[in-house]
Amino acid sequence: QLRVKYPGVNVILLTATATPRVQKDILQQMRIDINKCKLFIQSFNRSNLIYECTLKGTTDTALKKVANLITSHYSDKCGIVYCFSRAECDKTAKYLSAYKIKAASYHAGLSDSKRQHVQSQWANDNCQVICATIAFGMGIDKPNVRFVVHLSMPKSIEGYYQESGRAGRDGEISYCYLFFCYQDLVKMKRLIQNDDSQTSTKEAKKVRI
Repeated sequence: QLRVKYPGVNVILLTATATPRVQKDILQQMRIDINKCKLFIQSFNRSNLIYECTLKGTTDTALKKVANLITSHYSDKCGIVYCFSRAECDKTAKYLSAYKIKAASYHAGLSDSKRQHVQSQWANDNCQVICATIAFGMGIDKPNVRFVVHLSMPKSIEGYYQESGRAGRDGEISYCYLFFCYQDLVKMKRLIQNDDSQTSTKEAKKVRI
């Protein structure tokens, strides 16, 4: 509506990640002629991020690997552990705390004040590791995140890029670890199937995972 009302006003559209299909859709929604605009597309590659993927086995095995990883390589470093569910966030934070790691859970099931407190503690380096669902991250720009762990397969490659990309924003070498198993795919497909989206939307989501 703004484009119709103010056709002569210049517009700039910014986003962190957008597939060619999404780019095309944005231009159509904004009524912008692709032949009359300039596209500036930067590479997704960030050379300071090192990625490692590994089969996780059982959840407890994966948690032990993460705890050992943090205590042996990141004892004084800040990081994020992304979890599949709220319950997994709570379990992970509790597990890491048993290893004397300052960890806290962050998800939509917590009150606003609790989430703000946890985020503030982590942002000010009073909490070393935040165990979160994808509810955490929008607007977060903490420069010294040295590691990001995914305990389950992310919902899409775009989502994974954004979430893992919260590491190393100061340009220093940082690490992104992905623990996965076939059961993650089963859980993800079940989650998509049970949501309220239209069939076409569900199928699109399945393709993206």
